Amino acid sequence: MKLYHFPLYVLFLLLSLFMISHAIAADNPLSWTSADSEFIASVNLRQVADSALTQRILREKGGDKIEATLQVLKNLTGTDLLKDIDRAAIWCRIDDNDSVVLLFQGRFKQETLITLLKLNPKYKATQRSGVTMHEWLDEKEKHMKYGAFLPDGSVVICNQPQGLDAAVEAHADASKGFLGTPKAKQLPSNSDSLSAWAMIFRPERVLPNSKLKDTLQAESALATLALKPESVTVFLNVKTTTSKAAQGWLDMAKGLIALCRLQQDNAELRKISEGAQVSESSGGKGITLEIRLTDQDVLGLLKIPQSGGSPAPATTKKTQ
Repeated sequence: MKLYHFPLYVLFLLLSLFMISHAIAADNPLSWTSADSEFIASVNLRQVADSALTQRILREKGGDKIEATLQVLKNLTGTDLLKDIDRAAIWCRIDDNDSVVLLFQGRFKQETLITLLKLNPKYKATQRSGVTMHEWLDEKEKHMKYGAFLPDGSVVICNQPQGLDAAVEAHADASKGFLGTPKAKQLPSNSDSLSAWAMIFRPERVLPNSKLKDTLQAESALATLALKPESVTVFLNVKTTTSKAAQGWLDMAKGLIALCRLQQDNAELRKISEGAQVSESSGGKGITLEIRLTDQDVLGLLKIPQSGGSPAPATTKKTQ
């Protein structure tokens, strides 16, 4: 069949799919994650910031102060933290502060941010791994930080230059990054729709002082947060080394739920625990814990007045 006999709309569809698939790959913050990561967390800041629950909490808890703070930061950096940052991710090795890497996706005023960095007395810019690496002294932590604007527009901040090297290498060749490891199969399949999630893997290396060698006999643990209109779902999944260990986790979870249900002085906590569900998973070598909350439950926990801030009507005692 000759090309000019091929329907143009089919060609357009194929081209669109090709472009979309590449856009999704480039948009995935995990494509920058190093292969040796043992802790990974991601937050869909766009979804969290836009949720009615978050807006209510900021309004009630932050008030004019948080609004003024955000405006000052926007004036300084050119970035609106509630509108211009879409996602944030962090990864590292356990008990290894040098391996910590932060990545932010969104729309940043590069020139403005670089100008601010140049005010730092230790600022320096060099070429590394094909990008411009900026370094400066973190006055609070008392050590140097290293950052770069990545080709896809992301901003990466590392505690050591090697973190930037590993991120660029992972993105250039997926087989050399975390997504190319067997552990990647344990990541949440619905990560794009989650508001936030965090996952920790048992280290395959020997940690200083044998830390975490046999801690709780867990292979990995995943926690997720899903914000939906009028509801919040918290999910925990723990994969263990043996069925016996899974039973121990199951007993611990059930005990914690039972303890919460006994909190007579905390109606909100008691109500939340009554909606919690725990069960075995992974063929008997794991457990799942799911807690479903309403927005009103969350506001109650945070002691935020409900029903537009009006106080609850006083109850009247019956006379004998």
